[in-house]
Amino acid sequence: MIVRYASAKTIECVFAEHRSIVYETFAEVMLDRLLNESNKSSDAGG
Repeated sequence: MIVRYASAKTIECVFAEHRSIVYETFAEVMLDRLLNESNKSSDAGG
């Protein structure tokens, strides 16, 4: 998404495109990794 500030109170969308499956998959993988790291850290601390 590309935006520009049209005024102090208005943001105008100049260009928007649907995210591809690559970005959707990347987001899922990163979330899984972050959650797994978080679980490992909390298990080690207790």
